[in-house]
Amino acid sequence: MARTGRDTGAISVKGLLKFSLIVFLFCLIFLVMDVRHRMAGYQAVHGHGIQGTATVTRCQSHPFGRFCTGHFTSADGRVNRSGIRVNGAMASLGRERHGARPATPMDHPVDYPAVLASAKADEVWTVDGDPWLRPSMAQVSALVPVSIPVLVAWGLVRGGPRSRRQRLERARLIRSHRHEVARLREIRRGRIS
Repeated sequence: MARTGRDTGAISVKGLLKFSLIVFLFCLIFLVMDVRHRMAGYQAVHGHGIQGTATVTRCQSHPFGRFCTGHFTSADGRVNRSGIRVNGAMASLGRERHGARPATPMDHPVDYPAVLASAKADEVWTVDGDPWLRPSMAQVSALVPVSIPVLVAWGLVRGGPRSRRQRLERARLIRSHRHEVARLREIRRGRIS
């Protein structure tokens, strides 16, 4: 019969490393998916999407920020989508109202030139304001756990040998200085001519 130790509730180094690795991987996957999402928006706005007009009808809040929804109609009239998320509308509405946040139901619908990535996409991107460049609180929060190990690894790889080299040079300098001081003492005592 094997004896098992009592669980004291203390966090072990192994458990902390496992938890940190899980958080790191989760945040890294989230950031990769978010970058792909933003690249799709960038490519749609710069010539690979369906041009049209987004009519913003409502703005809402969620735990990580605010977003707007509305209706999209393509320039040729072939694609019509209702209840679609409009990326970049919050910034445009804020500029129009001089920084004031829009009311959550809208006072009146507002039209913006927008682009749909594909006919089956579930969100549109406004042409003005570069909405793919504005990080949300979720992206910034996910970037912190990913950046810390990357910066530490970069510091070890990039700064490690240089700092080791500097420490070795400093040790050699101290050793040669001590050797020189000892040689001068011997000369003063008359043991070395």
